[in-house]
Amino acid sequence: MDNKKVGVILIVASVLLGVFLLNSTSNLSAKGNEMGCYDNTECNQVAGALGTSHFIIGILASLLSLGFYMIFFNKSEEAILSKLKEKSKEEKDLDKFNSILKVLDGNEQKVLKAVKEKEGILQSALRFRTNLSKAKISQVISDFERKGLIKRELQGKTYAIYLTRTV
Repeated sequence: MDNKKVGVILIVASVLLGVFLLNSTSNLSAKGNEMGCYDNTECNQVAGALGTSHFIIGILASLLSLGFYMIFFNKSEEAILSKLKEKSKEEKDLDKFNSILKVLDGNEQKVLKAVKEKEGILQSALRFRTNLSKAKISQVISDFERKGLIKRELQGKTYAIYLTRTV
């Protein structure tokens, strides 16, 4: 059930019970005044009922507060679930990326990590980031493109390198 609906139900129930309880408390208090209970120790039953009613009023106030909290301040279940799904997806993507890295040699790992760190990195910038030769970068990028791990987009005289969705 939606938290806002539960909050509204709690508020309505608290208000209704509170009105009933305040009415009965005022009736008990009036009856106690009629009987002179505040001057007399023989009216323990009325005094006990008044004490209990004050306790119940405290509980109703707590329920009312909880209702307002659920309506205005509590995060919805959908938000929590979406964060959990996002985190799960990120973990799966990271596991998949790490699995791919395990089957690659050192130079290929350097290139793929550099592309992941900076999406759209220029092929010329990969040379400086990985400390590999221009020919080696070109060979690794061509192999990755053939395997479907990356895609290249022409930018001026060089290429921008992006990971594909499968990585």
